[in-house]
Amino acid sequence: KDGNLLTNRPNLLERTKCYEYFELQFHGDLSFKEDVESVDIIRTYIEDENEREAQYKQQEMLAENIKKQGKICNIIDCTDIV
Repeated sequence: KDGNLLTNRPNLLERTKCYEYFELQFHGDLSFKEDVESVDIIRTYIEDENEREAQYKQQEMLAENIKKQGKICNIIDCTDIV
């Protein structure tokens, strides 16, 4: 409504909770370089060991690439939620 998502209303999302899926919709121009402050990658439990290792490695690579662009990137471990 006022153009601010969490800065003015930080209690909208509790950072301690793990969400499997969360969607934001923006209308108008949006630039990763100019408009994104940080990215959270949610790490969930994957039963198959090979798939798990591949997925976690991909998440680590993605996080490193985001950090190389000067952005904050957190991998939030929610593997204990099955």
